[in-house]
Amino acid sequence: MTGIGVLAAGFLLSRDLLLLRALTMALVMFGLEYAFGRFGANES
Repeated sequence: MTGIGVLAAGFLLSRDLLLLRALTMALVMFGLEYAFGRFGANES
């Protein structure tokens, strides 16, 4: 692999990791909101 290839691969990998992290955070937040919403509705 050339230096350019390594840089390109690193850029694509880091971009995918950022996207994956953002999706994971969105899922976690959605799950928490859903769980707290359910519990809140059941309590009241």
